[in-house]
Amino acid sequence: MVGQEVNIVWFKRDLRLKDHEPLSFSIDQDLPIVLLYILDYEYIHNPHYSNRHWQFVKDSLKNMAKQLKVHGQKLTVLEGDTLEIFKNIHSKFHIKNIYSHQETGLGFSYSIDKRLKKWVDSEKISWTEFQQNGVVRGIKNRNNWVKNWYAFMHSSETRLDLKQLKTVIFKSEKFKPNYFMNLESDSNFQQGGEEFALDVLEDFIWNRSKKYSYHISKPTESRTSCSRLSAHIAWGNISIRKVYQAGYQAKASGNKRNLNAFLSRLRWHCHFIQKFEQEIEMEFLPQNKGYVSLRRESNSAHIKSWEEGNTGIPLVDACMRCVIKTGYLNFRMRAMLVSFLTHVLLQNWDDGIQYLARQFTDFEPGIHYPQFQMQASVTGINTIRIYNPIKQAKDHDPEGIFIKKWIPELIDFPMDHIHEPWKVNEMERSLFNIKTSYPHPIVDVTEALKHARKVLWAEKGSKEVKNAKKAVLSVHAVPGRKEQ
Repeated sequence: MVGQEVNIVWFKRDLRLKDHEPLSFSIDQDLPIVLLYILDYEYIHNPHYSNRHWQFVKDSLKNMAKQLKVHGQKLTVLEGDTLEIFKNIHSKFHIKNIYSHQETGLGFSYSIDKRLKKWVDSEKISWTEFQQNGVVRGIKNRNNWVKNWYAFMHSSETRLDLKQLKTVIFKSEKFKPNYFMNLESDSNFQQGGEEFALDVLEDFIWNRSKKYSYHISKPTESRTSCSRLSAHIAWGNISIRKVYQAGYQAKASGNKRNLNAFLSRLRWHCHFIQKFEQEIEMEFLPQNKGYVSLRRESNSAHIKSWEEGNTGIPLVDACMRCVIKTGYLNFRMRAMLVSFLTHVLLQNWDDGIQYLARQFTDFEPGIHYPQFQMQASVTGINTIRIYNPIKQAKDHDPEGIFIKKWIPELIDFPMDHIHEPWKVNEMERSLFNIKTSYPHPIVDVTEALKHARKVLWAEKGSKEVKNAKKAVLSVHAVPGRKEQ
């Protein structure tokens, strides 16, 4: 006996109800719809993710359910193996079509999709995947990519009428979302949800963006002056097209400098995701394969000190402690953390990549991997950028406000020494009654930087890296591009 015929809209990292092409397309088919989100076991156990991500997703799903309830409709949230869940749904209903966005994700998520595709084809079920955010799967080069991206950003949002939505629910004790149910919220982390994303967007565009360019590199000020949309974009609470158009239209009222700077970063955001789509091996190998043979011996003690924010270098430790506690850090400070690990400590690019992914609530694979490798200097085509953490602290946290917030051991430390507390001698400590458990630096930064420059430039100039450089450029270079 054939069950009720249904369509499925499969939500992945597109947790919204506006500007959602798969949902709009499904509504137009005039069949009952299962609005489906699956928390696959492979996601739960993947080392890139942690509870902060699933709490954000849980918030997002609750917000979607709230909006759907207004129209008397419901969301189906399940936990388990994706293929088994689809098979079970198909045994109760008859799945005619599956609609989803292409997921720009990690190797394991592609594997899930491939297994499902094999089964879908065997059952003669149609599965239509839609592109997101101007990222195109399977292109060989990016010759016209920028032009096409801008065209997409200026195209009309996908309109849909939730009043026309007719949902059905798939219930199963076997696939009950127990993981979500057991999560406890933490107010230190950003809250997910489409309605929150829209509020954050409006506040940024009309208020906070006025100081965007001035505060973008400051570890304290950036927490309010930056858009704070990154997590909402990463999990699809809002489309980049919607964000872009809001910023573009607001320029007519002024604030062009800051808004233009912000809009350019939206393009770079998608640019890096597109790079990752063209070379997903980047998850496992450096872009420049010459660096494979130049792998360094890992120092577990140094890595542990870096992970815990106990290196003895105040800004490095403050940044790590901050991101552990809140899930957010601005771009410059993220780059500095990577540079400290891979340059100052001379650890491998992949010694910290999964750890930081677990800390960033806004973890986006297509941003994380290309950016991490670029900052770690394993592309062979980008300029080597070594961040001096002491200089960064003096430039961007001159009074030590950020440092003292996240390193309470230094709360009473004299400002003259807040960036280099190891320079306070025992006599001064006694004179000023300075007592602190903050550790001494695990390396001499000045000497480490000198050594790093020699090592990094020698690696970049090596025969292995030079020979592999042509292959990197053939995949990632845009005509007319100069080495950065």
